[in-house]
Amino acid sequence: MKEAKQNRSNRQDGRVTMPILLQIANPGACFLAAFMPAVLALLLAWEAGAVMRKDLVILLLLIPVFANMSINFLNDYFDYKRGNDRRDEYLGADDAPLAWHEITHPEPVLYAGILFFFAALFCGFYVIRVSGIVPAVIGLAGAIILVVYSAGKIPVSYLPVGELVSGFTLGGLVPLGVYSGLTGRADLSVLWKCIPMMLLVAHFMLVNNTCDIERDTAAGRKTMPILAGRERARRVNTVMTWVWVIQLIVMTALSYPIGLPVIAAALFLSRKSLLGMCRSERTPATRTKDVTFVAGAAFMVALSLPLAVLLHLLVKG
Repeated sequence: MKEAKQNRSNRQDGRVTMPILLQIANPGACFLAAFMPAVLALLLAWEAGAVMRKDLVILLLLIPVFANMSINFLNDYFDYKRGNDRRDEYLGADDAPLAWHEITHPEPVLYAGILFFFAALFCGFYVIRVSGIVPAVIGLAGAIILVVYSAGKIPVSYLPVGELVSGFTLGGLVPLGVYSGLTGRADLSVLWKCIPMMLLVAHFMLVNNTCDIERDTAAGRKTMPILAGRERARRVNTVMTWVWVIQLIVMTALSYPIGLPVIAAALFLSRKSLLGMCRSERTPATRTKDVTFVAGAAFMVALSLPLAVLLHLLVKG
């Protein structure tokens, strides 16, 4: 009753409220897709002998979070302004807060997106001043991707490479940038060790886009699920799930074998979510359930991989 009253209040004045901003920011997704990959990169840098300066560590954890929140705000704003998000197409406020609350003045969302973009940029300038040109190049590439992903005449999120770009950027490029910010160099082996994180982010995007085929088609998007069709996209999801699991096990066994029990425990605890990811229908009606399955498995993997690395490094000394 209280939530319904709040929804009515939001729709009456048409203004963005703090709870709506929080929904768009999506802290849970930021934790999984931005913060934990950065934590993994910190551990990899520690393994490589980097000096763990407190100022750099704090900023390098904040930059990907700020960047991810900027993407969330800008993506929701531009989708809403283009008319791609409509209230009658969603089952709840979490899917598209601006459309659900029928916001008539969405400008604060744009301002928030720009603010977080420049916050990430400002933190990045400090890191560059300390660590040199390598993180600057990686950070510039990330900033360009952030802008073209949501904005422009044809955003990357509208194209069939959107899932891969988001996975590579948040799961791969961000950890590489964090690593280089502490070590001053780019070690491409970091990308191999971050593949589970890349697949985690790409999987989220693929699930959402498969559930949203009809809505995205009407909006003129050309995402991979639209081009492949729902059934083929479902099969890609299933294959990606098992590739995700196998690569996680193989990478940990080769690089951090002492941490394998942590990975095994995480996979066991998330077994229902993993099986649910493979059996899901990926339709608008099952979207909430599908995302819950992915979130359950992703949460365990995002936590277990850094813990496995940490355990191995501590035991090995």
